[in-house]
Amino acid sequence: MKTITANRLVLVDSNKKPRIILDASWPDGIATVDLYSLSGAAVKLWIDKDGLPKMAVEREDARFAVTAALNREGEVTLSFYDRQGKHLIRLGRWDTNEVASIDIFEKGKVIWSSRRGKRKKKRTR
Repeated sequence: MKTITANRLVLVDSNKKPRIILDASWPDGIATVDLYSLSGAAVKLWIDKDGLPKMAVEREDARFAVTAALNREGEVTLSFYDRQGKHLIRLGRWDTNEVASIDIFEKGKVIWSSRRGKRKKKRTR
């Protein structure tokens, strides 16, 4: 058995296109594993600077489609994004002082939240 020691490893396909990147060279203890499809879509796993695990599914243009993470209390948070990278739905507890919630977005703005119900639209004159 042979052990390879490195802080970054890039595996390429037969066309020299990166397909798997293992990277522990980030500052603050961040470590990442990125898996790329031929089209450029990706699944990314990482440990953030606070030691919390995160995951993202990215579209070909590197915009998030879905993210999942554990917060400091060990609870799961999920976000779903539109093709422009704006939030569609967010589930979970985003701040230690908040209750868990479901937020629904339209054009990147909250239009409904389980914390406060439907947001009233502003009158235009």
